[in-house]
Amino acid sequence: MSIRPPLSVLQAFAASGVPARLQGGQGTTWEVDGVVLKPISTSPASHDEANWIATVMECLPEAGFRVPRPIRSVDGQWVVDGWTASQRVDGEHALVDRWVDVLEVGGRFHDALAGIPRPAFLDRRRNPWSVGDEAAWCDTQPVVGDIFRPLVERLWNFLSPIAGASQIIHGDLTANVLFARHLDPAVIDFSPYFRPAGFALAIVVVDAIAWHGAQLAIARHLDHVSDRDQLIARAAIYRLVTADQVARTRPTGWSALQVAAHEPCAELVGVTRS
Repeated sequence: MSIRPPLSVLQAFAASGVPARLQGGQGTTWEVDGVVLKPISTSPASHDEANWIATVMECLPEAGFRVPRPIRSVDGQWVVDGWTASQRVDGEHALVDRWVDVLEVGGRFHDALAGIPRPAFLDRRRNPWSVGDEAAWCDTQPVVGDIFRPLVERLWNFLSPIAGASQIIHGDLTANVLFARHLDPAVIDFSPYFRPAGFALAIVVVDAIAWHGAQLAIARHLDHVSDRDQLIARAAIYRLVTADQVARTRPTGWSALQVAAHEPCAELVGVTRS
C-alpha cells in the first residue's frame, strides 16, 4: 500500500488539504491542492536523479508539449524527506488510438532535450529498468532465466552496431503522455537514460504491440528513424530483461505471458522462430 506523504512534507511544499492517491504508475503518487507529491528511493543516486530532473524540467522549453514544472520547498529544496513535488498537469492517458501522437510528441520532447550533458548518476543507478537498459546496449549477451532466454538470444543475435549519437531520452514514454482538449500533450514521469533518441520511440512501439494490442504496422511511423529495426530489437531486449529482473515478484505464468507478448516484436524485425 502506498505511504501517504507526511504532514512535514506537505508543509515543506506549502500544500494543505487531504492528499488523494493518483491512479497509474506504481501507485505511490499523491495530489493535494494541485501539487503532485512523489516519493523516491533512499539511494544517493535516486536523490541526485531527482534533483537533476527538477533542474532540467524547471527550464525546459515547451515546444509542442507541456511538462509538470517542479516545485521547490519553502526553503528552496527539490527533495524533502524523500519526496518531490511538481505542478499538476491536465490530461488523460490514451493507450489505444493515439500512438502516432505519442510518437510525435516524443520526437518534440527529445528535440528539446538534445545537447543536455549525460548526468553522472546514471553510472550509479541500479534497478530492474537500468539493468534492462544496460543489457540492451552491452557488448555481452544478457543472462536471463530459462523462460526468457530463447527469445532474448534470438534478438541478441540479430543486433549489429548503431552509429546514432546518444542523448538524454525519456525511457518510459508509453503511458506517460497525457492528452487534453485545446492543450498540447503533457509528458510526465520523466525517466532519463542516455541513448539514441530513436530508442525511446522504439520502446513505445514495443510496448504498444506487446501490452496494448497495437498492430505491427505502427512501426511504419518510425521509418524515418535510422536503424529502426535494431532499435526495436534493443527495446524488446530492454523490456524482456527488465521483466526477468522482476519476475520473482510476479504470479506464476507471468513470465511466459511476457515472452508471448513480445514475440510479435521479434517477428516484426525478421527474427523468426528457429
